[in-house]
Amino acid sequence: PRLNKRFIKIIGQLSTNIAASIPLSGVVRGQIKAIYRFLSNIRVFFECIVRTEQSRLISSMAASSCDLYYHIQDTTTLNYTGQKGQTDLGCLTAIDQRGFLLHSSLILDNKERVEGILHQTIWSRSEKDLGRSALKKSRYDESMPIEAKENYRWIDHFEVFQSVMMGLPDRKGISISDAESDFYELFLAKTAPNVDLIV
Repeated sequence: PRLNKRFIKIIGQLSTNIAASIPLSGVVRGQIKAIYRFLSNIRVFFECIVRTEQSRLISSMAASSCDLYYHIQDTTTLNYTGQKGQTDLGCLTAIDQRGFLLHSSLILDNKERVEGILHQTIWSRSEKDLGRSALKKSRYDESMPIEAKENYRWIDHFEVFQSVMMGLPDRKGISISDAESDFYELFLAKTAPNVDLIV
Protein backbone atom coordinates (compact mmCIF):
# COMPACT_ATOMS: atom_id res chain seq x y z
CA PRO A 1 0.00 0.00 0.00
CA ARG A 2 2.82 2.44 0.82
CA LEU A 3 4.50 1.88 -2.56
CA ASN A 4 1.16 2.16 -4.37
CA LYS A 5 0.46 5.52 -2.73
CA ARG A 6 3.99 6.68 -3.49
CA PHE A 7 3.64 5.69 -7.14
CA ILE A 8 0.35 7.60 -7.52
CA LYS A 9 1.99 10.66 -5.95
CA ILE A 10 4.98 10.41 -8.34
CA ILE A 11 2.72 10.16 -11.38
CA GLY A 12 0.90 13.28 -10.20
CA GLN A 13 4.21 15.14 -9.77
CA LEU A 14 5.58 14.15 -13.18
CA SER A 15 2.34 14.59 -15.16
CA THR A 16 2.61 18.39 -15.14
CA ASN A 17 5.54 18.21 -17.60
CA ILE A 18 5.31 14.74 -19.15
CA ALA A 19 7.92 15.31 -21.90
CA ALA A 20 10.68 16.35 -19.49
CA SER A 21 13.24 14.17 -17.75
CA ILE A 22 12.82 13.70 -13.99
CA PRO A 23 15.37 16.43 -13.04
CA LEU A 24 13.75 18.87 -15.49
CA SER A 25 10.14 18.00 -14.64
CA GLY A 26 9.71 20.89 -12.21
CA VAL A 27 9.83 18.90 -8.96
CA VAL A 28 12.13 20.08 -6.18
CA ARG A 29 15.45 18.42 -5.33
CA GLY A 30 14.10 16.34 -2.43
CA GLN A 31 11.28 15.00 -4.60
CA ILE A 32 13.75 14.06 -7.35
CA LYS A 33 15.76 12.02 -4.86
CA ALA A 34 12.57 10.33 -3.60
CA ILE A 35 11.51 9.42 -7.17
CA TYR A 36 14.88 7.82 -7.93
CA ARG A 37 14.78 5.97 -4.61
CA PHE A 38 11.33 4.61 -5.53
CA LEU A 39 12.49 3.52 -9.02
CA SER A 40 15.50 1.68 -7.57
CA ASN A 41 13.39 -0.17 -4.97
CA ILE A 42 13.74 -3.94 -5.49
CA ARG A 43 9.96 -4.34 -5.00
CA VAL A 44 9.08 -2.03 -7.91
CA PHE A 45 8.78 -3.83 -11.25
CA PHE A 46 8.04 -2.48 -14.72
CA GLU A 47 5.78 -5.48 -15.44
CA CYS A 48 3.66 -4.89 -12.32
CA ILE A 49 3.12 -1.23 -13.20
CA VAL A 50 2.08 -2.20 -16.76
CA ARG A 51 -0.30 -4.92 -15.50
CA THR A 52 -1.91 -2.52 -13.03
CA GLU A 53 -2.61 0.03 -15.77
CA GLN A 54 -3.85 -2.76 -18.06
CA SER A 55 -6.36 -3.96 -15.43
CA ARG A 56 -7.61 -0.41 -14.83
CA LEU A 57 -8.00 0.21 -18.56
CA ILE A 58 -9.87 -3.04 -19.24
CA SER A 59 -12.30 -2.31 -16.38
CA SER A 60 -12.83 1.21 -17.73
CA MET A 61 -13.49 -0.11 -21.26
CA ALA A 62 -16.01 -2.66 -19.95
CA ALA A 63 -17.89 0.00 -17.97
CA SER A 64 -17.90 2.55 -20.82
CA SER A 65 -20.73 3.05 -23.32
CA CYS A 66 -18.17 3.54 -26.12
CA ASP A 67 -18.84 1.19 -29.06
CA LEU A 68 -15.53 1.57 -30.92
CA TYR A 69 -11.92 1.41 -29.69
CA TYR A 70 -8.73 2.16 -31.61
CA HIS A 71 -5.59 0.22 -30.71
CA ILE A 72 -2.44 2.04 -31.86
CA GLN A 73 0.98 0.46 -31.38
CA ASP A 74 4.48 1.64 -32.20
CA THR A 75 8.07 1.54 -30.94
CA THR A 76 10.16 4.38 -29.55
CA THR A 77 13.76 4.57 -28.38
CA LEU A 78 14.83 5.55 -24.88
CA ASN A 79 18.25 7.03 -25.55
CA TYR A 80 20.54 7.13 -22.50
CA THR A 81 23.81 7.56 -24.37
CA GLY A 82 24.76 10.48 -22.13
CA GLN A 83 24.52 8.34 -18.99
CA LYS A 84 28.20 7.30 -19.00
CA GLY A 85 27.99 5.58 -15.61
CA GLN A 86 25.37 3.06 -16.77
CA THR A 87 26.86 -0.29 -17.76
CA ASP A 88 23.67 -2.31 -18.34
CA LEU A 89 22.39 -0.38 -21.38
CA GLY A 90 21.91 -2.17 -24.69
CA CYS A 91 22.49 -0.77 -28.17
CA LEU A 92 20.00 1.20 -30.22
CA THR A 93 20.88 1.64 -33.92
CA ALA A 94 24.64 2.04 -33.46
CA ILE A 95 27.19 0.71 -30.99
CA ASP A 96 27.70 4.17 -29.47
CA GLN A 97 23.95 4.74 -29.00
CA ARG A 98 22.90 3.17 -25.71
CA GLY A 99 19.48 2.66 -24.23
CA PHE A 100 16.30 0.64 -24.60
CA LEU A 101 13.47 0.18 -27.06
CA LEU A 102 9.90 0.59 -25.79
CA HIS A 103 6.88 -0.75 -27.68
CA SER A 104 3.54 0.66 -26.50
CA SER A 105 -0.13 0.07 -27.27
CA LEU A 106 -2.48 2.99 -26.75
CA ILE A 107 -6.26 2.67 -26.60
CA LEU A 108 -8.35 5.53 -27.97
CA ASP A 109 -12.13 5.80 -27.79
CA ASN A 110 -14.48 6.61 -30.66
CA LYS A 111 -13.83 10.34 -30.11
CA GLU A 112 -10.07 9.65 -30.46
CA ARG A 113 -9.34 10.42 -26.80
CA VAL A 114 -6.57 8.38 -25.19
CA GLU A 115 -8.05 5.95 -22.67
CA GLY A 116 -4.71 4.55 -21.53
CA ILE A 117 -1.82 2.20 -22.22
CA LEU A 118 -2.92 -1.39 -22.79
CA HIS A 119 0.46 -3.06 -23.05
CA GLN A 120 4.19 -2.23 -23.10
CA THR A 121 7.30 -4.20 -23.96
CA ILE A 122 10.82 -3.00 -23.21
CA TRP A 123 14.05 -4.58 -24.45
CA SER A 124 17.56 -3.79 -25.65
CA ARG A 125 19.73 -5.10 -28.47
CA SER A 126 23.09 -6.70 -27.96
CA GLU A 127 26.08 -5.51 -29.96
CA LYS A 128 26.03 -8.71 -32.06
CA ASP A 129 22.51 -7.84 -33.28
CA LEU A 130 23.59 -4.50 -34.69
CA GLY A 131 23.75 -3.84 -38.40
CA ARG A 132 21.13 -4.05 -41.09
CA SER A 133 21.96 -7.61 -42.15
CA ALA A 134 21.94 -8.98 -38.60
CA LEU A 135 18.59 -7.38 -37.80
CA LYS A 136 17.16 -8.51 -41.12
CA LYS A 137 18.33 -12.06 -40.42
CA SER A 138 16.75 -12.05 -36.96
CA ARG A 139 13.47 -10.80 -38.42
CA TYR A 140 13.16 -13.03 -41.45
CA ASP A 141 15.17 -16.18 -40.73
CA GLU A 142 12.61 -18.91 -41.49
CA SER A 143 14.27 -21.43 -39.17
CA MET A 144 13.70 -19.16 -36.19
CA PRO A 145 10.22 -19.26 -34.59
CA ILE A 146 8.34 -15.95 -34.78
CA GLU A 147 8.26 -15.77 -30.95
CA ALA A 148 12.07 -15.50 -30.93
CA LYS A 149 12.17 -12.61 -33.41
CA GLU A 150 12.19 -8.95 -32.46
CA ASN A 151 9.11 -8.19 -34.56
CA TYR A 152 7.00 -10.62 -32.50
CA ARG A 153 6.12 -7.61 -30.34
CA TRP A 154 3.55 -6.56 -32.98
CA ILE A 155 1.76 -9.91 -32.70
CA ASP A 156 1.99 -9.96 -28.90
CA HIS A 157 0.36 -6.52 -28.58
CA PHE A 158 -2.27 -7.30 -31.21
CA GLU A 159 -3.21 -10.53 -29.42
CA VAL A 160 -3.56 -8.72 -26.08
CA PHE A 161 -5.96 -6.27 -27.77
CA GLN A 162 -7.89 -9.12 -29.38
CA SER A 163 -8.28 -10.93 -26.04
CA VAL A 164 -9.70 -7.74 -24.49
CA MET A 165 -12.12 -7.23 -27.37
CA MET A 166 -13.29 -10.85 -27.22
CA GLY A 167 -14.51 -10.02 -23.72
CA LEU A 168 -16.44 -7.08 -25.23
CA PRO A 169 -18.27 -8.83 -28.11
CA ASP A 170 -20.76 -5.98 -28.58
CA ARG A 171 -17.93 -3.48 -29.24
CA LYS A 172 -15.74 -2.95 -32.30
CA GLY A 173 -11.94 -2.69 -32.26
CA ILE A 174 -9.53 -1.40 -34.91
CA SER A 175 -5.81 -2.08 -34.50
CA ILE A 176 -3.48 0.32 -36.32
CA SER A 177 0.28 -0.07 -36.83
CA ASP A 178 2.90 1.19 -39.26
CA ALA A 179 4.75 -0.51 -42.14
CA GLU A 180 7.21 -2.24 -39.84
CA SER A 181 4.35 -4.57 -38.86
CA ASP A 182 3.68 -5.59 -42.47
CA PHE A 183 4.47 -9.30 -42.24
CA TYR A 184 2.46 -12.47 -42.78
CA GLU A 185 2.31 -13.76 -39.20
CA LEU A 186 0.58 -10.62 -37.92
CA PHE A 187 -2.25 -10.97 -40.44
CA LEU A 188 -2.48 -14.67 -39.59
CA ALA A 189 -2.91 -13.75 -35.91
CA LYS A 190 -6.24 -12.01 -36.55
CA THR A 191 -8.96 -14.22 -35.06
CA ALA A 192 -11.44 -11.94 -33.24
CA PRO A 193 -14.54 -11.26 -35.39
CA ASN A 194 -15.05 -7.80 -33.86
CA VAL A 195 -11.47 -6.63 -34.52
CA ASP A 196 -10.06 -5.18 -37.73
CA LEU A 197 -6.38 -4.71 -38.52
CA ILE A 198 -4.90 -1.78 -40.47
CA VAL A 199 -1.22 -1.68 -41.34
